[in-house]
Amino acid sequence: LYKTFFDMLGIPYILSKRPSWDKFPGADYTIAFDTMLPDGKTLQIGTIHNLGTTFAKTFDITFENESGEHEYVYQTCYGLSDRVIASVIGIHGDDSGLVLPTDIAPYQVVIIPIIFKKGGDEIIAACTKIKNKLEQSGIRVILDDSDQRPGKKYYKWELNGVPIRIELGPKDLENNTSILVRRDTKEKISVSLNEDIVLKVKELNSEINKNLYIKSNEKMQSRIREVKSIEEISKTIEMHRGIISIPWCGHEECGKQIEEITNVDILGTDEMLKVTGKCINCGAEAKFKTFMAKTY
Repeated sequence: LYKTFFDMLGIPYILSKRPSWDKFPGADYTIAFDTMLPDGKTLQIGTIHNLGTTFAKTFDITFENESGEHEYVYQTCYGLSDRVIASVIGIHGDDSGLVLPTDIAPYQVVIIPIIFKKGGDEIIAACTKIKNKLEQSGIRVILDDSDQRPGKKYYKWELNGVPIRIELGPKDLENNTSILVRRDTKEKISVSLNEDIVLKVKELNSEINKNLYIKSNEKMQSRIREVKSIEEISKTIEMHRGIISIPWCGHEECGKQIEEITNVDILGTDEMLKVTGKCINCGAEAKFKTFMAKTY
């Protein structure tokens, strides 16, 4: 469920099992999703805690099994917070402001009429026609017919992260075209007013979401670096500002030593990968691929 949600938002993540000293108090274990913000620090955006029977025993929560005996229930605990909103803003945003995935953008399209001294009524009428078409197809759209200059409107709606901007001016109307501008790439696309503009907008919405997902994942993956010695950890973090991957034996005392020596947090272990070699700190047989990072 978490993966589906984060993938839809284009938020990249690593999935790991928290070390024993960093799990939810009372849980058997904790699995966490961490993403990386532009400064290289990681932000925990979702956790799943296997509580076992700890709280069932505390609150006497039982069920009757097939034999008619009462047993304590097993529980999990999970949830999302506004950290997810912060990660969408931080990961996709640029120097012009917000860049929002189309599924969560309050307005998916903004229409901006470009009006000079003459022909204003015809342009507004054409913009209104486009707006009505989009609305009838379930697309969230706003027509900015305020008195502000077009450039100021562009700035305003880029700042607000609207995924697609439609521009329509006298020359466009004369040529029976409109200009569609993607917020994620700033690419301008000329579309004939005779074409199915609804279909084009839906195609672009899909492309924008896909691009945000690919771009953010590639950026995070490029900043995950494997190191072979404990001395490399702090240097690599300072130089590259990202996530470190190390081999670790899994023992609590050794893990805490690594954190103390490097002043970098152990995020958790990748339980799906088999690791060969020696622990980066104590030299014992490594059991886990382990992620480390500076964290919020």
